[in-house]
This record gives sequence, C-alpha cells and structure tokens, in this order.
Amino acid sequence: MNGELKKMIAREYEYDRMRAQRLSQERKADVYRKAPRLAELERLISAQGMALAKIVLGKLDVDAVHDIKARQQALVAERNAVLQEMGMSQAYLEDTFNCGTCKDTAFVGNVRCGCFRNKLAEKFYSLSNVSKSIEHENFGTFSFDYYSDENYDNMRMNYADATDFVARFPNVSANLLIYGKAGLGKTFLCNCIAKEILDAGHLVIYVTAPQLFKKIEDKRFGGNEADFADTQLELVYEADLLIIDDLGSEFGTVVTKAELFNILNSRLLERRPMVISTNLMYEDFRDTYSDRIYSRVFGGFKLLKFFGEDIREMKKRGRMG
Repeated sequence: MNGELKKMIAREYEYDRMRAQRLSQERKADVYRKAPRLAELERLISAQGMALAKIVLGKLDVDAVHDIKARQQALVAERNAVLQEMGMSQAYLEDTFNCGTCKDTAFVGNVRCGCFRNKLAEKFYSLSNVSKSIEHENFGTFSFDYYSDENYDNMRMNYADATDFVARFPNVSANLLIYGKAGLGKTFLCNCIAKEILDAGHLVIYVTAPQLFKKIEDKRFGGNEADFADTQLELVYEADLLIIDDLGSEFGTVVTKAELFNILNSRLLERRPMVISTNLMYEDFRDTYSDRIYSRVFGGFKLLKFFGEDIREMKKRGRMG
C-alpha cells in the first residue's frame, strides 16, 4: 500500500509541474500581449544562448564568446527594464513551483527531496483518522497528575512500555494490549503512540472497533460503500502500525469476528505491529471472543493494565490526583 501512496504522490507532483507551466504560459501570454517587445527580447536571449552553446561545443573562440555574452547581457538588461516599467520582475514569468528545491520533481539529483517525505507524512496523517486528536493528545501533553499514589508506579511502567514501543518501532518486541475500565487514559496513550509513529514517517491506521466492524460489514454485504471499505481494509492489513481502539464496544457477528481473527493473525505472521485498547477485563475478553482470537491477543501482546479513578469525572469536578 505504501507503493500505491507513492504513485499517488508522483501523480500529484506531475499535476503540480503542469500547473506551474500552465500558469507561467498564461502570464507570459498576457504580458507579451501588453508589451510585444518582451516576446522578441525573450526570443533573442534564447537565440544568444543557443549560439553560445554551439561555440562551446565546437572550436572555442574566446572573442566570439565574449561578444555573445555581451549581447545577451544587454538584452537581459533591456528585458528587465521593460518588466520594471510594468511593475514586474522576471520571476513573475517563470514557473512557480511548490518546491523550489526540486522544482516539483521529488528529486534533487538522484536523492529524494525533503518535500517528498513531507507529502508522504501528510498522506499518512490523513489516512490515520487521528490528525485532529493527536494535536492535543500526545506525549508532550501527557500528565501523571491524574493518577493517585497507589497507581502512579503502574502508570509509569505503562508509559515506559509505550515509549519503548515507539523507540523500537518497527522492530518492537511485542504488540500492546491496553486494558482497563473506561476513562483511565487508554485512548490518550494510543494517540500518543500514533503521533510519534506518524511523525517518524510511518503509515498508522487508527480505527475504533465499531468503525472497523462497519467496514467489514460494508465489504461483506456490498452497497455504495463496498469498494471504499475494501480499500480501507487493505490499509488495516498493510499499515505499518494498526491501532484498534475500544475493542469490545462493537456489535460483533460471526462474519466480523472471523475477519478480526484474519486481521490479527495476518499481522502477527507478517510481524506488523499492533496496539489494541479495550475496556474488557481478562475473563470478559475470553467470553466475548473466540478462543482463536483470545489466544492471538494474549499470546502475542504485552498487557498494559490501567486502573484508578475516571479521569473525565475528575476533570468535571475540577481536581486531579
């Protein structure tokens, strides 16, 4: 899927180059209509350049080179003077690229331009579903103040496991299962992880369990959303990191649970990292899902248990810790 995204970006670069060239042509046509002498000057400047190239490629004639350069400089000076009178600069007639470094080619020589990585990161952000939430829910805004003395050490360990997961990514030692009752910061920690992995230039797909199961149903039973759901499920299978938030809150069927097993099993076999959060306790998870799903999760994930007081309730009451 990363290959498809790169092709998509390559097409965008091509569009940007064509846009820049079209804009330049439109501006030149307008300016030359107002000042025909400019069109003639551009033609003469170009002709001098071609004449100079012929001399350099043939027998070098120092005097001829000097004469051509002098005529070229005089023509350029006249062109600039005409443009100045019109309140313009030569830059106005040149191609206006989004990236002046690579001129919207994505390469500087044989090396990828930095703008390509930025474009890829933007695509990953747009596909991740968390571009807004991670602006204010990230490791930079994480606070231990909401955790009392009795669970402070536990949250410190959970935090350390999360940052270790990020530091080792994509060669993580284990996937993460973040579990505990509602309102303890599980989703917040998922967002923290998502932002770090996205900022490192990886594709993260963040989906709630109800969203995921709806995509499965759309793909299974067709309708207007079938093709779109199929594409999204490809990303679920192939993303560098898959985060499933609030597993257990969905309405599951035999079909959706079978697909969930396939997703988990496929990603485990291909060593594609995952993070799952759930309100289900150990015993509830076994009752909710099949033994196959249970064994994949509790056999292939490191468990991060959250406990304590509901943070949302604490915020409503205006107190911490």
